[in-house]
Amino acid sequence: MKKNTIGIDISDFSIEAVVLGKKKGHLAVEAYARFRLSPDVVEDGRIISSERLKDALIKLVQNGQPKILTDYKKVFFSVPESRVFSKVFSLPKNLKDREFREAINHKAEEAIPEIAENLVPEFKILSSNGENQDIFYAAADRTVVNDFVNVFGSLGWEISGIVPEAVSSFAGLADKYKDKVTLLLDLGARTTIVSVFDKNGIHDSINIRIGGNNITNALMQKLGLTYADAEEAKKQIGLMPDHNGEVMLVTQGQLQPLTDELKNFISYYEVSKQKIEQLVLIGGLAQMKGIDKYFGDNLSRPAIVGEAFIDNHLMPEGMASVKYINALGLARLAYQKPDIDFYSGLSRDKKKIAKEPDPQDRDTAKDETVSDSSVKRPLPFKKSQLLILLLIIILGVLLFIFRNNFYQLFNKPSVNTVGPTNTNLGADNIPDKSFVQNFLVTNNSKASQTAILGEEFEVDLSKGLPKTTEAFAESQTKLLSQLDEYALNAVNSTYSKDGYYIIPKVVSSEIIKSIPAEDKFTVGSSLSINVKYKFLALAKDKLQTFLQTQGRILSQADMDSLIYTVLNQSADQNGVVFDVQVELK
Repeated sequence: MKKNTIGIDISDFSIEAVVLGKKKGHLAVEAYARFRLSPDVVEDGRIISSERLKDALIKLVQNGQPKILTDYKKVFFSVPESRVFSKVFSLPKNLKDREFREAINHKAEEAIPEIAENLVPEFKILSSNGENQDIFYAAADRTVVNDFVNVFGSLGWEISGIVPEAVSSFAGLADKYKDKVTLLLDLGARTTIVSVFDKNGIHDSINIRIGGNNITNALMQKLGLTYADAEEAKKQIGLMPDHNGEVMLVTQGQLQPLTDELKNFISYYEVSKQKIEQLVLIGGLAQMKGIDKYFGDNLSRPAIVGEAFIDNHLMPEGMASVKYINALGLARLAYQKPDIDFYSGLSRDKKKIAKEPDPQDRDTAKDETVSDSSVKRPLPFKKSQLLILLLIIILGVLLFIFRNNFYQLFNKPSVNTVGPTNTNLGADNIPDKSFVQNFLVTNNSKASQTAILGEEFEVDLSKGLPKTTEAFAESQTKLLSQLDEYALNAVNSTYSKDGYYIIPKVVSSEIIKSIPAEDKFTVGSSLSINVKYKFLALAKDKLQTFLQTQGRILSQADMDSLIYTVLNQSADQNGVVFDVQVELK
């Protein structure tokens, strides 16, 4: 049990936070807060700017009601379903622990279009059927999880738990809904999360990319409304007949594809599992007039707009519980032990998670893991290394004391090749190390001798979409764009090579594999791609030799402190050439 924990729900457009305490034996809201996010902070569950998110979180806790939240240092958060893969597997009951886990991993590799190292997996046993048992398997995007953990950690907050958004949303609902097999529809602006629950918890979940924005855009296009008027019409009229029925007809037209998807899902689920007895609607679109009746009529089941488990008298005045259902569920789960907790899975992971580049000012998240053997990994610090370090320090002190002698010994007149050669001697005849120098790097061995010959550096990256409602070409283009952005941000940080600087410009890229292939792809299914990127790597010892010809006598520490800037890139049939500027301050 993790009391005094902030249940914190971070969506693309807002953050909701709730802290629960006990009042006369019942959970009651101690404090809550809400903060609107600008569009450049979080997109589709991925952090775009960690710094702006940190600023938003600081403001959030300072604006808490009826008291600020700055004293609470534990957080429980959720991963949106668009960043979670989930499947139900059937396995023999007689498998022992090791065999059981190996079987789950094998099933996941077959069914989920994403490399295992890119995921944080968790599972729960659902039920037994003869000699088999059903397993609910969920795996969160590792990079998304790591990014949020890093943001919270930088603020000094401790993670209490991480669950799929569907799990925390259902936890935030009143218990009266939980005695029946329930289809939970979380109707958001961009997507609809569809999940099945019974008294034993979650059984299945999918993400359909149809939401409130589809209705707003259609009202603007078909009725000529402004954005504000379309939002108002959706909210105030929705599926209720107005004076001419135009708004209702447009809204129904946009909900029909969602209804068709839901019918297919329900039919598939009920054939092999259990009958769905009711629909519970949450999310912003669930507040639209007439939507409960619409889904109830079209799906032939009772449909209810969900209410929070907290009674009104246990909430602060002015708190609209419908906006805080997920945050309430997260705070409630802090008092329980959720059966799916990605943070415990992350903590159990024995593999060292490479530090990802800061997502500051990038357009996509970093969903990929490199298979290249050149990725740096921390090594254990041994006594022999300590001795070597002491010798290096002593040598460094001696070099500093006798630096004038060494300089006079090695600083011979140089040959001018590329760029300025100012040595800028000081009063004591010791060169000022600060300089700016241009040079060329190429992969063409027959290029001018004034250019440094680079070496190819390859990175294999993979990315997947759990479910997509777009066509194959559009989905593949979207994935490739996200990978391109990530690859450029990740070289020299996540993906590096000892003794080299990798020029952060793609020389070439090739899609090696798509899962599934285009001829087997269907809209609404998962898709992943594997892409091979080629970069040009500059050996630092070659650069050091070149700089010596320019009168720049640099130590290894100086070489590691250089600031690189790519000024220009050109290519022809013979290869690629980069004009690079290096600076030492």
